[in-house]
Amino acid sequence: MIYTVTDEEIRSYVEGNELVKDFVGCTPEEIKHIIQGWKDVGTILKNKPITSPDDYIIDRNTPEAIEFFGSQRTKKYRELVQRNLGSATLFRTGQAPGNMSITAKCTDPINVCKKYVYAFVIRGSTKKDGFMGFCPPYFGSQTLPMIIKSPPLLKEIKLNYSQVSLDIDDWTDNTGSVFLHEMMHLPFIGTPHSDFENHYNEGLRERGLPKAENFNIKDIRVNNAFLDIKQEGVAYGGTRARALAYGDTDGYGTLPFLACSNADNYALRDLAIFEDHLLRLSVNVIPSAGREYRIGIYSRQTDIPNGRTKQPKD
Repeated sequence: MIYTVTDEEIRSYVEGNELVKDFVGCTPEEIKHIIQGWKDVGTILKNKPITSPDDYIIDRNTPEAIEFFGSQRTKKYRELVQRNLGSATLFRTGQAPGNMSITAKCTDPINVCKKYVYAFVIRGSTKKDGFMGFCPPYFGSQTLPMIIKSPPLLKEIKLNYSQVSLDIDDWTDNTGSVFLHEMMHLPFIGTPHSDFENHYNEGLRERGLPKAENFNIKDIRVNNAFLDIKQEGVAYGGTRARALAYGDTDGYGTLPFLACSNADNYALRDLAIFEDHLLRLSVNVIPSAGREYRIGIYSRQTDIPNGRTKQPKD
């Protein structure tokens, strides 16, 4: 495993001087892996300095923006996406709103770490409450410095672009990507549009359940028509995230607000930009909207994608 976090940095975090703190039930090695993930988020989110979430600007003509947040059908939600990504950037650069911080835990009080879950966020009654939990698969994930040194499927010591995977799903299970995904769930960083909240509460009303409040960015569950896979699943990974952006999902084709309400769409968009810069790719073709554009440079067609949960191999 390759780490860039120093012993001095670790001491500062353990002493409670940083935005990630407490590390409840974590071993020294687990603390190191968590702090590396937080540091890796900073590497992925390299942007021009901003002083407000509203200052964050997305180039809508890039493949990353179109693939994960759509084009004309999602135009209404562009400012929201920019504010959410701006909030993540500000928080990572130490400009936390209202003295917010992340409490890290390696315990699992409500049995979330079942199957192949990497990490999770439990919200409290206010935006300041709650915590980010880390599960055993997270501590086996690669650090971003390992990805940088040897990109997925690299066959030679000297970089050979023809032997590097361009599939975003081959890049996702690293400390920085997982941490960024979980950050988007934090209510003081990511908030969905009122259109999503109204739709969600309408579903609760139809089932006779009370109205929900204090929304945060979700892991959207969909039936994935994009690959003609009729199983319901969470929108982790490139294919399902793109399906949300393009509206190509069973029963959800008229809901353009899902992409901006799903955590992995944010994490994948920023990871794709990082991958693009790392490999110095020249991507000049902007994908057209719709089912006909089935294979994108950042998408997988041939397998059910995984993201924050790790799928067992056959």
